[in-house]
Amino acid sequence: MLIDGRFTLIERLGRGASSTVWRARDERRGGEVALKLFAPRDPEAQLRFDREIAALSAVVHPRLPRLIASARLEDGGAYLAMPLFEGDALSARLGVAHAEVKVRALGLAICDPLSALHRAGLVHRDLKPEHVIIDSASDFSAVSLIDMGLALAASDPRSLTAGNVVGTFGYLPPEQLRSPPAAASPRWDVFSLGCIMYECAAGQPPFAGRDRAQIAAKMLAESPPTLRETGAAVSLAMDELVRAMIASAPEQRPADADAVRAALSSIEPESSAEPTHSAIAVIVGHPAEQTSSAQQTTDVVTTHGAASGVDRASLPSGAWVTETADGAALIVLRAERVDRALVVRALQCALLLSSGSDRRWCVSASLGALVDRWPRGPALQRALALRAHSASATVVTDAHTALFADGAFALAPVGTAFVVEAPRAS
Repeated sequence: MLIDGRFTLIERLGRGASSTVWRARDERRGGEVALKLFAPRDPEAQLRFDREIAALSAVVHPRLPRLIASARLEDGGAYLAMPLFEGDALSARLGVAHAEVKVRALGLAICDPLSALHRAGLVHRDLKPEHVIIDSASDFSAVSLIDMGLALAASDPRSLTAGNVVGTFGYLPPEQLRSPPAAASPRWDVFSLGCIMYECAAGQPPFAGRDRAQIAAKMLAESPPTLRETGAAVSLAMDELVRAMIASAPEQRPADADAVRAALSSIEPESSAEPTHSAIAVIVGHPAEQTSSAQQTTDVVTTHGAASGVDRASLPSGAWVTETADGAALIVLRAERVDRALVVRALQCALLLSSGSDRRWCVSASLGALVDRWPRGPALQRALALRAHSASATVVTDAHTALFADGAFALAPVGTAFVVEAPRAS
């Protein structure tokens, strides 16, 4: 299909509410471009078309899109032609925890074009992993930002968006969810960048939920665990910077991308860090259909931050959850020491999860840590071994862990393990 007698559509790259982005060939100049087609006879599409042209014309940076051509079409639609940035979207590289050296490199790389936007008086307003393109030959050290459709001058009146929430839930700042919404500010983008860096370091986003309503409730009412509380291998300085970037109150955040870049530049990169916890409780939820002779759970992680049938919102604060290759849910709680408080919290969590679940939950606590996003220490091995005792029980624990739970729960021996029947009345 030929657009405006010049651009041949090759492959659709993405679709939004009011536009579609295509890989296209420029028949006039040769080479490929990113062609953004705006929906015909759509007032919102026309507004975004005009706004994006203004944004592309306001700032020139090699890591930001530039305008090659634009026009309104006879059907009432319009198009923008921009350079095609080759590489992976950052979203394809997330879902696992990265070392601090990569988190720092990514933050600095994003601050490069973002600073140019902020100096030009613009706010991107939709900074998220899908809009960060990593150069194929780089390792988070060179990125480009795309999609300027929501970019807005900080001086523009809020009436331009009719007071509507704009951006992507989980990355847009909480002040956009309040009424009346605040004026646009570079601190909006700082919040979004902080969420991206948190996800890069922790392997999971700071604000997650089943739907937009649950995400919004968390953003307005809760503070996520700090990076070090999630077990992320980052220094205290990096932890404090990211915590400030995703602060609920905008005045507590760095003022703009230049301020973030200055803070990152002052942090000595650490490729690894010592574990920040000395005790863990491991909760393994085996699918009920598995038997003791089933394939042994391995340390091959398929999904960080989620497990089928486990509601992340129902877990204790700071819990780390994932799913192993054979479908077992794995939850890790951390503490400063192995004590009664840790064990009670873990067993209460397992009992809560067992309600309405057909999984068999096995709990063990020991000295250990999360290393490379996997629990290290005897707790995991003991929790896995408990599966042989879980055929007729929903929650079981080992003898060592049971010592800390005695008196708080009704414990019934089964072989060398104990069935956790119910918490005792106080």
